[in-house]
Amino acid sequence: DYNAKYEAAIKYYDEKKYFKAHELFESIQPIYRGTDKDEPINYYLAQCYFYDDDYVVSAYYFKTFVNTFPNSDKVEECRYKTGYCFYMSSPKSSLDQDYAKKAIEEFQAYLNKYSTGKQVDNCKTYIAELRKKLEKKAYANAKLYFDMRQYKAATYAFRNFLNDYPDSDFREESLYFLLKSGFLMAENSVEKKKFDRYESVISDYYSYIDEYPSGEFVKEAEKCFSKSQEYITKVAQ
Repeated sequence: DYNAKYEAAIKYYDEKKYFKAHELFESIQPIYRGTDKDEPINYYLAQCYFYDDDYVVSAYYFKTFVNTFPNSDKVEECRYKTGYCFYMSSPKSSLDQDYAKKAIEEFQAYLNKYSTGKQVDNCKTYIAELRKKLEKKAYANAKLYFDMRQYKAATYAFRNFLNDYPDSDFREESLYFLLKSGFLMAENSVEKKKFDRYESVISDYYSYIDEYPSGEFVKEAEKCFSKSQEYITKVAQ
């Protein structure tokens, strides 16, 4: 009796026995596909996994609900919860941030669709938090190249970081390590590449010193600048 299963699943849900509820809902979901019970079953399934803290599966069901029932009065809630589930699934900044990126996409989709919605403030708060996490991850990746002495990769990574996060709290460090990476790359280059690379170091020095004339890394930056200038002057004579 599928209807009895449906009623029992709702009863379990109301009693907060979400594991039992989602087992029953999943068993009858194919039977009621395309009927008036299709929408509530999909909604209950998403909610069951949500309240059981299984956010990855819950995100899948909420997103499926939004795509399958675009005219439902629960779409706004489900769109927001899709982002929230990805937000809850995103790990600390040192680990892979795919879920953080997905959360930002979903929260932004909510803001685009519901500019005066109930969750606008929450979406903006979470987006700002997640962007900080992505920023920290991007900086750590660039710094790792530097620490591993992969200076060419480090210069690309720091330049990309500065373009992507121009107002970052790591801006001074990034400008310095870009300069230092370029300098160490020039030092270890074959002769025909040194001139251009030292010129790039000088340019990066001015970028750093213009913004941070009394910065933490001024003395080290000046050493790189002086040695680069010495080489340029010597070759030009």
